[in-house]
Amino acid sequence: MHATREALRLRQRLAARLRPLALSIVLIIGLGLPLTYYALDGYAGGDHARLYALTGGLVFISAVVAAVLALLVYRVPMVTVTAMEQSMETLIAEQQSLVEAGRVLAGTLDLREVLDRLTGAARALPGVDVVRIWLCDETSGEYVLHSEAGVRDAAVRYVTRLAPGTGLIGRVLSARRPLTIVDMQADAAAVNREWLASEGLVSYLGVPLLLDDVAVGALAFMARRPQAWSAADVALAETLGTLAAVTIRNARLFAQSEARRRAAEGLAATGRAISQGLDLDEIGERIAESARTLLAAESAGLYRLEPRSGDLVSVAVSGDAGDLAPRTFILPRGTGAAGLAIQERRAVVTPNVLADRRITLRADVRARIEAANFRAVLAVPLQVKDRVVGALAVGARAGRVFEKNDIELAQALADQASLALENARLFREATRRRREAEQLARVGRMLTETLDMTAVGQRIVDSLLPLFGAHSSGLFLIEGAGAPTAVAWGGAARDHWNVGEALHDRASVAALAIASGDPAWSRDILADPRLALPEPIRRRVLATGDRAALAAPLRAKGAVIGALVLADRIPRDFAVAEVELVQALADQAALALENARLYARAQRAYAELTEAQAQLVRSETLRAMGELAAGVAHHLNNLLAVVLGRIQLVIPKTEAPEARRDLALAERAALDGADVVRRMRGFSRGYPAPSLVAVDLSRLATEALELTRPRWSDEAVARGVRIETTLEVGTVPAVAGEPAALREVLVNLIQNAIDALPAGGRIGLRTWATGESVHCAVSDDGIGMSPEVQRRAVEPFYTTKGVRRTGLGLSVGYGILRRHGGDLTIESTEGRGTQVTLRVPLTSLIDVPVTVPAVPAAHPAVGHLTVVVVDDEPEVRRVIAELLEQQGHRVVQAADGEEALHRVDASVDLVLTDLSMPGMSGWDVARDVKTRWPWLRVGIVTGWAEALGADPGHRSVADFVIAKPVTGAALRTAIAQAGIAPRN
Repeated sequence: MHATREALRLRQRLAARLRPLALSIVLIIGLGLPLTYYALDGYAGGDHARLYALTGGLVFISAVVAAVLALLVYRVPMVTVTAMEQSMETLIAEQQSLVEAGRVLAGTLDLREVLDRLTGAARALPGVDVVRIWLCDETSGEYVLHSEAGVRDAAVRYVTRLAPGTGLIGRVLSARRPLTIVDMQADAAAVNREWLASEGLVSYLGVPLLLDDVAVGALAFMARRPQAWSAADVALAETLGTLAAVTIRNARLFAQSEARRRAAEGLAATGRAISQGLDLDEIGERIAESARTLLAAESAGLYRLEPRSGDLVSVAVSGDAGDLAPRTFILPRGTGAAGLAIQERRAVVTPNVLADRRITLRADVRARIEAANFRAVLAVPLQVKDRVVGALAVGARAGRVFEKNDIELAQALADQASLALENARLFREATRRRREAEQLARVGRMLTETLDMTAVGQRIVDSLLPLFGAHSSGLFLIEGAGAPTAVAWGGAARDHWNVGEALHDRASVAALAIASGDPAWSRDILADPRLALPEPIRRRVLATGDRAALAAPLRAKGAVIGALVLADRIPRDFAVAEVELVQALADQAALALENARLYARAQRAYAELTEAQAQLVRSETLRAMGELAAGVAHHLNNLLAVVLGRIQLVIPKTEAPEARRDLALAERAALDGADVVRRMRGFSRGYPAPSLVAVDLSRLATEALELTRPRWSDEAVARGVRIETTLEVGTVPAVAGEPAALREVLVNLIQNAIDALPAGGRIGLRTWATGESVHCAVSDDGIGMSPEVQRRAVEPFYTTKGVRRTGLGLSVGYGILRRHGGDLTIESTEGRGTQVTLRVPLTSLIDVPVTVPAVPAAHPAVGHLTVVVVDDEPEVRRVIAELLEQQGHRVVQAADGEEALHRVDASVDLVLTDLSMPGMSGWDVARDVKTRWPWLRVGIVTGWAEALGADPGHRSVADFVIAKPVTGAALRTAIAQAGIAPRN
């Protein structure tokens, strides 16, 4: 109301002054018109039209001037009053905005809230669209955007930090006075042009924020329409800036006071907390948590310095740090803000660790930080007596400015952390040494409790895991000149690696340790250029998860006998103390392993000696039984020779059919008995195969399996059981042997396997070759043998099958293999089956002349010969003589060799002598006969096996050999094959 009255009084004063002026102008115009008319009349020269036109124009002009004067008298005061009223209203609104801003700013002392409220209040001023507040960074001097209001598109990126003296803010702060720009997009100093264009901002007004004549920041007003900022606008902006500066100072002082109070309380609490324990992990977690809380950061991390590598290994992390977790994160030497702080031994502050050119980040570390929620970083070194032991780092979101008091607080916390970590380290070191001593003592006791190589190896690798906190462990040993092989695995490696695997060259730190004789380690075996890991091994390493590895050589008696290995999941370097401890354990393990190895060798030697003794006993037993069998066969052959000869002599003389039939049956029984005796003779020692040819053992196995098909297929099906057979024949070289005899052995073994499967099962044949022998194994999954049966299996006449078998199967087979220079082994377990393996050597045997078959083919008559028959057994001698006489020969009998030599003369065509006689043997008789009468033919008749295996010196003096019992047909064939013709 007061303003309205002042406006009316002003209008009245203006009207009073303008009215006399208007009346004077009207009077002048009215009095001057006649004079003007006459003057114009003279100018018109009597032309009335022209005169009227000039007069009318003058009158019109006078009227316009009068009207204007009237308006000035009545209207001008009113317009002036209206403009002043609007100005007063604007002034009142501005004053009210200032009052509201002061009230709002006075409501809080939180700096961020103060700034946000200030930009909101300034945004309400007429003609203002966007308001920003920039503050100077006390540490770097940069201009940092702290608050803004009125922005429409927050997605457009823009610069939030400016170097000192740059941008429009730099001009405001450098000049320390307001700056107005109508078109700031045309100004060369403007930055964020893309953002300005996106927001459509044109005009700019900036004022400095001054405290005690010190510029602490700037307040920027921007409009989207061109605007010429008036002095009143500038004055208002300055007033608002002064108010903001005072409020900012108060908020900062309050924040600093609160920060100091919280810091003091936090430092005290942290000191109490870390002084109450000596566990490094627990202390690290408390320090990291205190740092994050006291510095109001998003995350905090505590790192220990690895002295040898210079890397920083995380001890504890507090807050949300993405993938930067304890015990899995390593900052390589000199990288990251923490690494830079250690190098420069001072605090390092960066608003964006990813964009700071001072800070080096490895690719994987950068990727981890990009995944985390912090960018601004403050890092301070941890020092103890001028020795850097680690670093403390805190991270905050982008835009956070760590000020001087933050740095001081972080350094104070770092000083406490340094002492606490050093005490914890010393405590851990003392505890580690005590634990290592105890562990070494325990390992020593444990390793001396057993001498079993497998148990010792497993105990060694298992003891590494708790001692070093390792993820995997392994033990390799060198046997002879071979490659190192795995003896035992511990930890995760047990599920991915096998015992007995050979160690690949350059594929393990164990190979490096064995080659050099010194400890070897790798911080990352997948990236180590010294190691050439084949792709299969690389895949298994990835599956195991092991990355770092340490290997110590096992040394015994000045030689490296293997290596001991431990592995960890994280790439890391191993401390000197760890290397020394592993080597100490390796030396202790080497002694235990060498003792176990010597014990194992002694055990093997003892077992081999025991087996050799048992084998010797078995061999001697078999030799004795073979000799017994040979002796029995000799005597039985003599008896059967008499029986069979007499029967053959009687048959031609008998005419009665019934008697001839009975004699034929007796002859058949005698021949069967001779066959049994022949099999007994085959068991005797030193009886080689009579005819040696190249034999393919794989082919014989195939033939034997096919020959026995009726039993394991047809007969088994008839019994209602199923027997499956498998044949695995290898490519084997030929051996020297008798195919029929070896085939008989295989057939007998298959028959035995069928008998061992009363309820059905599986029979397998397999052949293979080794360096000097060919092998064939016949196996079944049947009833098996007891140890007693297995021990006596090759004894002649021993059987578990009752009257169904003679018991000569395995014994005869054993004899056949023995005379081939091979042997036969049996492996059997009751209820689980049996495997019989025969071995035939590749070395050639002595070429033996073919013996006369028991049933020879017919030969033409050779004429009547004079034959001297020599035998110490009268009945045998008479039977042979009568058989020869029956064939038309003249026979002279002699009871021994000397008598025979007296009876031989030039008329004799053949000397047929027994081999085993008192005095002169059959070989002696043959030799003397050949010496005196080289042209005379000599034949040997024997029931002993030695004749067939005689050495060439003996065999050369005899023209043929006939096995007892002798038959007429055998005599006829032998004489015919010898080509003997009568001399007379």
